[in-house]
Amino acid sequence: MVLRRFRAFTPPVPTVQKVLRNRIYTVCGVVMLLAFAAISLMALTDRGGSIFWPETVAVVAFSVAWLVKGQTYFRLIKDPAA
Repeated sequence: MVLRRFRAFTPPVPTVQKVLRNRIYTVCGVVMLLAFAAISLMALTDRGGSIFWPETVAVVAFSVAWLVKGQTYFRLIKDPAA
């Protein structure tokens, strides 16, 4: 969702803020995928350990993307291109 839906609806001429937001979504999505891969690797290798930290990283990455998408961040910053 973060990698596809959040980056959707890019205007024909993206603003500086939209480009920055898309980069943030990409970083958050990759971090989430890496956390999911770590959880899967832990499950497949019978290491057994707790998935607390990888899951926490994934939730924090999603929440950052959600706050950016909800315009909690960047609301007060004026776009110089606008």
